[in-house]
Amino acid sequence: MKYALMLAVAATAFGATTFATTPAHAIEDWRSNLYIRGGIGWNHAQDQDFAAGSEASLKDGYAATGAVGLDFAGARIEAELSYRHDEVDELTAAGAPLPTPEGTLVGSAFMINGYLDMPTDTLFTPYIGVGVGVAKVKVNEYTSAGTILIDDTENVMAGQVMLGTNYTVMPNFDLYGEYRYFMTQDVDVSGTDASYRNHAIMVGAKYMFQ
Repeated sequence: MKYALMLAVAATAFGATTFATTPAHAIEDWRSNLYIRGGIGWNHAQDQDFAAGSEASLKDGYAATGAVGLDFAGARIEAELSYRHDEVDELTAAGAPLPTPEGTLVGSAFMINGYLDMPTDTLFTPYIGVGVGVAKVKVNEYTSAGTILIDDTENVMAGQVMLGTNYTVMPNFDLYGEYRYFMTQDVDVSGTDASYRNHAIMVGAKYMFQ
């Protein structure tokens, strides 16, 4: 929980600092700064540690995002929906693997993100970003030998950090590649707490309504 709160504080400070330096005329002309953005990529959910001493290892999965935002020529803010999906690889209890493990781990989130773009003299524009929001985490039918061990869902606070670069194809159209780290508060499922941490490599596109 403390890490998610730290990200929330960082996101607030980042947003305040970034937009305090944004020209007033750019903010007033928000319609010409409107954009949509979407991406898809590889997602790696870290092993889940349960409070009861059990652990779930997960196969690499996928992530998808879609966002609408405002670009103020160096600073951006956006509202984003995201989805992450990973399947169970191994379940252990007291250090011993359980037979025939199955299940999926699904996370969907609504995030408010802030970005700082760093223009260069090339078509590439590196950026950093942070986000804070709410995630719905579903531990979906974690089973062993056909017996359901955990099957539950909870809504929790979430935070993320992003590092990437845009590549300008046209004045109003960019492609991008980025790394993301996404985390939530511990998830209370079936009477036990579980961690939820993700790493993702994303590619996507951004379209400006100029």
